[in-house]
Amino acid sequence: MKENVLVMCLVLLLAINVNVAFAQMHGATVNATMEMEILGEETNVTVPGVPREETRRGAEMEVEITPRVQIYISTCEAALQERNVPTDVAEKACKFAVGVQKQVQTLGERLAKCIAETYLANPNATYGELKQQCIQKIIEVLPVPKCPIVPLPHCLEGYPRPLMDDKGCVVSYICERIPALDLRMCVEKEIAAGTEIAEAMKRCAEEIRRMVRERVRETAAPLPPADMLEVYLRCIDLPEDAREEALELADEISRLTVEHREAVSSIASTCATQLRNLTSEDELARIGEECSQRIREVNREFKEKMKELEERIVEIYETYKSMLNVTCVNEILSARNVTIEMKEKVEEVLSNQSLEIEEKQMLIRAKLSEVLENLRERARKLPDFGNLTLREGIRELMTERRELKNEILGILKSDKPMLREVMKDSVVKGEIVNTLVENPEDRELLVEAIRDREAKIELIKHARTRLELKRQLLAQETVREILPTVLRQKLEKINVTDLDVEEIGNRTVVRAEVIETGRLFFIIPVKVPKVVKFIEEEIIAEQRPWWAFLVVS
Repeated sequence: MKENVLVMCLVLLLAINVNVAFAQMHGATVNATMEMEILGEETNVTVPGVPREETRRGAEMEVEITPRVQIYISTCEAALQERNVPTDVAEKACKFAVGVQKQVQTLGERLAKCIAETYLANPNATYGELKQQCIQKIIEVLPVPKCPIVPLPHCLEGYPRPLMDDKGCVVSYICERIPALDLRMCVEKEIAAGTEIAEAMKRCAEEIRRMVRERVRETAAPLPPADMLEVYLRCIDLPEDAREEALELADEISRLTVEHREAVSSIASTCATQLRNLTSEDELARIGEECSQRIREVNREFKEKMKELEERIVEIYETYKSMLNVTCVNEILSARNVTIEMKEKVEEVLSNQSLEIEEKQMLIRAKLSEVLENLRERARKLPDFGNLTLREGIRELMTERRELKNEILGILKSDKPMLREVMKDSVVKGEIVNTLVENPEDRELLVEAIRDREAKIELIKHARTRLELKRQLLAQETVREILPTVLRQKLEKINVTDLDVEEIGNRTVVRAEVIETGRLFFIIPVKVPKVVKFIEEEIIAEQRPWWAFLVVS
């Protein structure tokens, strides 16, 4: 028990360090503090402004346990103990799972509640998997509270300008018109002066963008969050010359966000594994500090990379905001509400004492299916930007409710067109790749993933160090989706022994080592080793022994 307390203490310290690092990254002022103390075998968290005795009273409040509820608790505990969950942890987790306890007062209870939620979503998970996921979730917790979803107004006069709080969240919009920065007014004047429309648009855009650039740098005003800037970009009806730049910037934001999320997740996962198994206090402290330092460095690098992109996006938004499709923005923001909807449902299910564990699991799965169907239906009704809202909703669910990820993927696999559509989102694609790295035996998902070029390349890279993933990629059912047609047609006569990727110029090519059977001089059976390099259907190079020309397939 003492070792568990030490682990939980260190996890809390890590979470606080990550919070502060992220908050500083976004320019937020960190005013709140948390005090932690060890009382006997319990870790208590003292919240500023709340008397300690009231915090303890809240923790001591009990819901009456009826004989029926006690049966549910006992059944839950037995199921968890079958997965090697320690008795004391199972007792706490099952109080949350059954609904006897709802509030989290200690760090141990926070872990127990997370285990309860994760168990309901993944009933076959082992204790090691449950604990690993929950420790990682605590370490990865975002420092700044998730920004509220604020819909854009339809301005009768002027255009929406976002107002931010000190955390960088958009809290409201005002409709304003600054004549000097009004693209429509500028274009109308140019046209009245005899300028062609295309030329007028170009001149005005360049001039307004120059003024916006100066204004942003002089005022040093806080910029909207990167995820909001990305939405603005995707919902502005831009002229062709500006659209290409805007989409490149949006894709770059997604790419950097994925890289940042993966880097933090990797650190948190490694730390969670080490924290789960260590007992030495000195080692725990050392690894904890190393993890904090690495996460702070990753955040600093991310901030630097994003700053220039954000300024360029603000220039585009301020220049072309008169062409912003407000309905598009609001639909995408509305799609983000799915996580709030799911969170409320999970809390409702957890607190219901009249349901058995199996019933709760069924309700959560049913609600998830309903949410995904609603997203799919909305996409059908919005032909212009429905797929954007679909991808946004799935991204939000997979990243914010990770305990539901396996269920989400199960539903997506039953609807291949939907799966292929959401994989166009780089964050969703990254989550699927990470899932396959950890669980390459999911052949159905693997085959779908490698049909996407970027996912295929990432999986082949991971296979350098993941032997089971490589074995699955080399299986005939899977490798046929990787090879170009000319090799696919020879699968009965060739054996692919290895796959890798390499750079040739500025192109990433797949490198396949194959053994092809044939007959030397039409008589002697031989095996010819070859190395084939290709991009999709295009064969870039083929290397084989000099005598191969004497072999007939």
